Amino acid sequence: MRVMQWLCGAMMLVATAASAQQGETILIGTGERGDNYYSVGGAICRMMNAARPYRCTTTPTGGSIDNVYALDLGDVDFAVVQGDVQDVAYRGAPAFAGSPYRKLRSVATIYEEALTIVTRADSGIKRFLDLRGRSVSAGHLNAGSRWTFLATLSASGMRIRDLKAFVPMTVVEAASQLCSGRLDALALVTGHPSAVIWWLSETCSIRFITVDPAIGNVMTRRNRTYRNTAIPGGVYPFLRMPVATVGTSATVVTLNSTPDDDVRAVLGAIFTDVAAFRRQQFVLNPVRPKERDLTAPLHPAAARFYMRHNRRH
Repeated sequence: MRVMQWLCGAMMLVATAASAQQGETILIGTGERGDNYYSVGGAICRMMNAARPYRCTTTPTGGSIDNVYALDLGDVDFAVVQGDVQDVAYRGAPAFAGSPYRKLRSVATIYEEALTIVTRADSGIKRFLDLRGRSVSAGHLNAGSRWTFLATLSASGMRIRDLKAFVPMTVVEAASQLCSGRLDALALVTGHPSAVIWWLSETCSIRFITVDPAIGNVMTRRNRTYRNTAIPGGVYPFLRMPVATVGTSATVVTLNSTPDDDVRAVLGAIFTDVAAFRRQQFVLNPVRPKERDLTAPLHPAAARFYMRHNRRH
């Protein structure tokens, strides 16, 4: 089964930067083109390449689960992965791939993100439990958003069979179907404000669905990377009051075999000039991985980097 999942993940990768010689480039697995993970990878590479051109490049993928498979296969050197996906991969949750990915190592926490469930303003759907009998999409089969949505579904007491349909598709495809009335809700895990949500809100009238804190409490007991959070009021014109939901962290991960110099280069790109790094994407807020996100241990080079960084600050 794991081999089939590896193949599925590998097929999603798109090779880039053909001009860079093999072995000289750090390759970062990101997400769909245009989403926050894709922007994170681009921000890291721009900072790194400013010092040494062609040192870093990115590849779009289907999301967090794809990125874990790609790391394990050696197709990428680093990847952006949701904290909850990192946790289940490292522990080896049966629904993920069975055996644990014990070679995973944490590098950095990039920003906080929230499960964001969007519906049309006239749908009548207000709470998570209102999704019963409705059609929903939560990204590709190997997207982290899909994993988080299914965890929320389980914590609520519902199953996939309780939905009218649960269809894998890109966020752009789901947005089109949502606005046309062919889909009742789309779910994505993202930081706020989100460019995707801004674009969607200009396409049709939307609102967010509330995830009750009681559901979040169940999720937190099952996976320590989850926490109850809220999408802040006022970050979008249509959103006046905060909306309760569950959150996790966007993390950068690698393998224990990754050379120390490469880990230091990535961390240097993120932390040498944090203000310049953050200016490239409004959700960026890099920090040393918090205890709740450290399901995979820090890479040794990252641990040493943070010790020196903390002494200087």
